[in-house]
Amino acid sequence: AFFIEAKEDLDAAKDLFEKERYARAVFLSQQAVEKSVKSLLEMESIFVAEHDVTNFFVRFVCDNEGYNNFKKEIDDIRENLNFFKRKWSKTRYPTEEKGVVIKPKDYYKENDALMAMEKAGETLSAIKEILIKKWNIKV
Repeated sequence: AFFIEAKEDLDAAKDLFEKERYARAVFLSQQAVEKSVKSLLEMESIFVAEHDVTNFFVRFVCDNEGYNNFKKEIDDIRENLNFFKRKWSKTRYPTEEKGVVIKPKDYYKENDALMAMEKAGETLSAIKEILIKKWNIKV
């Protein structure tokens, strides 16, 4: 279920990108990464309600010998998790910097959204590979 939702989020990010709503595209790209990682954690019977799933990913996937055949995929996912760390909040809520309020739409630009969607796509591809080869799941 999480992986299907992750694909939906990435598709929605692409739609919003076309409408030049870059902050929302970054947010949904982050959500796609978060939910796709949760799909892998779900396979290990780990259910996480938090947005930052990095520590759970390291503990239950990276440090799990059952994933030794997926080193490249795991490294890519971990790198992309680090890229998105703490972005879920900044993409949705105004922030204050040096006394100036900055709205997400003023902070995130086209290149940010392109990079976020690329990293989300990489993550979904890597997790899809693991789900198919390790868990024999058709996604």
